[in-house]
Amino acid sequence: MLRPAYIFAAISLNDLSATMSVNALPPHQGISPFELAPGEIIRYLSASTRQSLAINLRNPLNDINVRIKVGDGSLYVTNRRFVFVTASQGDVSSFVVDFSRARSLRFSHSLESPWFGPNYWQFRFFSPPDGSCSGFPKGEWFDGKAVFKDGGVVEFVSVVDDVLNDAVNNSQIDEELPRYSEQ
Repeated sequence: MLRPAYIFAAISLNDLSATMSVNALPPHQGISPFELAPGEIIRYLSASTRQSLAINLRNPLNDINVRIKVGDGSLYVTNRRFVFVTASQGDVSSFVVDFSRARSLRFSHSLESPWFGPNYWQFRFFSPPDGSCSGFPKGEWFDGKAVFKDGGVVEFVSVVDDVLNDAVNNSQIDEELPRYSEQ
């Protein structure tokens, strides 16, 4: 089985035209805007493209400051990863989290319900020194926020919880049972 060489990928709008890159979702013709790996299934798809995404360096030091903002896009959760695909405007065209590396990323997340405004999903991750977070400075903490302007955050967080649990605690268990065959 081929595994992606990236954990997180943030790419510029110009990079999406590349036919193959470890930092990009290659263009795909079909129902979803990205190619699914063998055995990968979509568990959640946002109802609209009205989700925004922001990722910021937690403690900016010296000249290093990362502020990624995307005004609108679609959210996908598969049984292996989280994918955000920008619809029209933003600093990146896609953002991908490979849940199988959640432990090394020290990935954490929560559902936030403010008094006023839409609910949002907040997440935090660490960019390990091994360079597995493509596009992010090594050895730094990042805070992310996905705002759900049309609802759906509760279902989204529930699916992310299930997928993270399977990726971290049940990684050796196959998705499907073996098929019965008479011999």
